[in-house]
This record gives sequence, C-alpha cells and structure tokens, in this order.
Amino acid sequence: MVVVDNLDPSYSLEQKRENLSRAQRKGDFQFEERDLRTGVEDLLPVDRIIHLATYFQKSSSPEEAFLCHDINVNASLLLYEAARKTKTPRVLLGSSSEVYGRHPKTPFPDDAGLLTPVSLTGATKLAAENYLRVYSDLHGIEGTILRIFNPYGPGGGLIHQWAKSIMVEEEIDLPGKGEHEREYTFIDDLLSGIEGALDHSDLFTFYNIGGGAGASDKVVISMLENGLGKKSQIRYRKQWKTEVEKVWGGTEKARINLGYEPRVSLEEGIRQVVSAQQSE
Repeated sequence: MVVVDNLDPSYSLEQKRENLSRAQRKGDFQFEERDLRTGVEDLLPVDRIIHLATYFQKSSSPEEAFLCHDINVNASLLLYEAARKTKTPRVLLGSSSEVYGRHPKTPFPDDAGLLTPVSLTGATKLAAENYLRVYSDLHGIEGTILRIFNPYGPGGGLIHQWAKSIMVEEEIDLPGKGEHEREYTFIDDLLSGIEGALDHSDLFTFYNIGGGAGASDKVVISMLENGLGKKSQIRYRKQWKTEVEKVWGGTEKARINLGYEPRVSLEEGIRQVVSAQQSE
C-alpha cells in the first residue's frame, strides 16, 4: 500500500508527522510526500484508490476560492485521469457534508437530489463528485463517494483542535452563541465506513458516513472542559454566510448496503481525545 500526502503546512505539520509516525509503527505501507497536482501516475495501477485529500475553506477571498478549486477539483480530476490511463478500476472519494449546504431536511438524506452548497469547500467537493460520476459513466471506473460528517479523533478534527486550544489557553472562535449543532464521526467509525465501501462494488454510488450523534458547539466544549479540568476562552462572533446551523446526516443507505453502524459515542470519542491530549 502507498500513502500519498503533501504535508500541507496550513495544517499542523507537527501533528501530521506524529500521526504518520504512529501509523508507520502499526502498519506496513510506503509513504510518498508529494502533491497530487504534480501527478501520481508512476504509482499506478493499483487495485483501488482511496482519495481523501481535501482543502477546507478558511475565508471567502478570491485567492481562497482558486486555491480551494485547485486542490479539491483539479487534483481530483488529475487523479481520475491517471486512474483511467492506468486502468485502475476503483476510486473511493472522501467528500464532505459541506455539499448539502442548507438542505431543508435534517438529517440530510442520502437521496437528496439537487444539492446547493453554500461554501467553497462544498461547491468544490460537489464538483469533484460530479467529475467522478462522469468518469464512471464514460470510462467504467467504479466510483464510490463517502460524504463524511465532521471526522475527529486523538490526531485531528475540530474536537481535537478545541481540546488543544483549551490546554494551551488559546481563544476558541465560535459562531453565534455556540448553538450550532454538528454530527461528529469518530475516526474508528470512519475507517469502518471506508472498509465497508471497499468491500461493496457498484459502478457509481454515494453514502453518508456519520457518527449517529452530535451536539451543539457549547455542549461539546463543556464536555471537553470537564474532561480536561480547564476552562475554555471563547470568542463569539457573527455567523458567516458559509456556516450551516445544523449539520446531521442520514446513514440508512450505508447501514443497509455496507453494514455500517457507528459504535463510538460522542462521550467515548471525547474521552479518547481528552486522554490523548493530557498525555502529550
């Protein structure tokens, strides 16, 4: 197995290297530090590609829009084309709950039809989904899309970031009054969803992968405070147009077709994040 990552410095390089070192101690794989936009055709063909590379919007500037498009869309298209040329048969794309935008139904249904994202991340991930659908239709690549809802764990994700901020007494930035609600997916459950999708063959399909539980921002931070034994420093701000007040996903299709059942409760996931943070 080959793992490719460009170690993007806009995320914590220290945390990335720590996660990589931990993974290398537990698994046998080859690591390649490179950007997907420079090409990976020399590493193909393989039995399947698991494409999880994503850039998340940090602002609404024009520069951010082009960067988001370049990483989420252009890199994906280059990867699909490399799969076509090398006859790599399957691509699993890690998409995002951002593609749903302010969908009128919650939980967001996995047969939602037309989607209207409200963020650059959502728009570009939806474009990457559509390119995979077209490559599947035109070239017979088996395309599977996983729309992932707020993944987290001891090595990353929003809950991990909040825990780290509380420990170092860094201000946490929250929209509104901390009442935004999100469904969270613990890393073990996400991996279970990926494994289930790899074992299930379709020419083209998509699934929601969620944790089955969530809470408001202020409730999650309160749980972290209790676990860490420290108070947070919160700055409430005006909600951005790209932020959605309630993000939940229906996972019935994944349960039926993939046998997907999230097993890690939010309380247990937070306990593991807190334990890892305290041991650093």
